Amino acid sequence: MKAKSAKAKGKRGEMEVVNLLRESGIDKSAMRDPGSGGGNREKSDIINSLNYNMEVKWRENLNIWKAIEQVETYSNMNHAIPSVFFRRSRMNEWWVAIPFSEWGKLMKSYKGPKTPSNNREFYWDLNNLKNAIRKVTKHIKE
Repeated sequence: MKAKSAKAKGKRGEMEVVNLLRESGIDKSAMRDPGSGGGNREKSDIINSLNYNMEVKWRENLNIWKAIEQVETYSNMNHAIPSVFFRRSRMNEWWVAIPFSEWGKLMKSYKGPKTPSNNREFYWDLNNLKNAIRKVTKHIKE
């Protein structure tokens, strides 16, 4: 890939992440840093209100460890949480690498549905319910 098109691809990737943050409602104020990719300064590819230093990588052969080292350096300067958003061209989904300690905090604060402690019984009941729904649907169609 030519240097010019690689730079354009990087900007498009950053804008995709900005749009994901805005459209999902995670951070409506997110925006691409206009100086992204240039110079040695305290920076983040995405300016955000989440206290995350966001590095965006859209590459076919990403050295994730190098990307993590890069974002950690800037995160330490900014006192922000390091995160690497990454994907390949033919992937539909962006992936995010964050430190386990931060992921743990996110999981502890998650208030979504919990699976019962007895998973075996839960899945057995769920399977029975699914079969019952099939039977009722079959009778309705007749």
